[in-house]
Amino acid sequence: MDKKTFILELAEQNYNTIFMASWDAHADTYQNEIKYVKDNNIPMEFYGFGEYGKYTNEKGEELKINDNDIHEKLLSCITEGSKDEKDVIFCIYDWADHNGHNTGFTNTNKHYVNAVRTNDALMYEVIKNVEARSNYQNEDLLIILTADHGGIKTWHGEQNPECRTTFIVTNKHNLVKNEYYSKNYDGYKEN
Repeated sequence: MDKKTFILELAEQNYNTIFMASWDAHADTYQNEIKYVKDNNIPMEFYGFGEYGKYTNEKGEELKINDNDIHEKLLSCITEGSKDEKDVIFCIYDWADHNGHNTGFTNTNKHYVNAVRTNDALMYEVIKNVEARSNYQNEDLLIILTADHGGIKTWHGEQNPECRTTFIVTNKHNLVKNEYYSKNYDGYKEN
């Protein structure tokens, strides 16, 4: 592979890693990486999408993993001593993206806003679970929350501020340089 994601590079260094998402199209987007991991026996787990996104319930019914399942797995992955505990986690909640594409990426759209609020509440729970780790004060943990795009109406992908501008939230106050994210930043340059 010519270009590798950060999580693949860390998996190659024997970090215990997982990539989680509930949207099946991620299997297409990352098909080369998935194949590379399988072909090279790299200790990286995939969960929630493509062939990794189906399970059978107690009634024998095949079900599709959703963001609730992703969240429960994420909580297990950050729990000390859990069989799922990981060193590196890449997790995608898809609700806001699906609501934006289906009903619009605007702060006046109740479906989109509620999906963002749900994600906010889930991330609060994640942070509280991380902070509850018995060795938390001695661990150097990095948490990054962001979106992969903005949007206009129900679409994204154009080279304009509405599609290119997003947010980044992190627990490391010196990680992001404020001069790049001032209130005059339009996605391209300072105005």
